[in-house]
Amino acid sequence: MVFFVLAIFVISFLGIIGLFVLKSYELRSDVRFARALREQGDMQALALKRKGQLLTHELKKIAPTSVLVLRWGIHRAALGTAYSARAVERGAHAVADRISHKHSFSLRETQSDFLKEVTDHKKGITSQDSTDSI
Repeated sequence: MVFFVLAIFVISFLGIIGLFVLKSYELRSDVRFARALREQGDMQALALKRKGQLLTHELKKIAPTSVLVLRWGIHRAALGTAYSARAVERGAHAVADRISHKHSFSLRETQSDFLKEVTDHKKGITSQDSTDSI
C-alpha cells in the first residue's frame, strides 16, 4: 500500500515538473503545443467557473433560510431531550420510592413521654398531670 501511494506521488510530482518545463520551453521558443485543445479546455474551465459563481450566488440566498431551519431543528431536539430526561427522572423517582421503605410509611405513635405531653398540649388536650404541675 505504501509503495502504491509513493508511486502515485512520484508520478504526479514528475508530471507537474514536466508541465513547468513545457511551459518554460514554450515561453522561450514562442511555440505552443496543442493550441486548439488548450483553447477548448480554457473555454470549458471558464464556463465551469461561471457556473460555480452562479451556484455560490444562489447558495448565499439559501444560507439564512437553512440557518433558521437548523436552529429550529436544534431547538426541537433540545426540547425532546429535556422531555425524555424528565420522563427518566420520574421513572427513577418511582423506582427509588419502591425500593426505599418510605413508600409504605405510616405515622406511628411516639415512644417518648415528653413528646406525647407536648403533642397533647398542642392539641388542647390537658391531662390532670399537666394542670397540676402549672
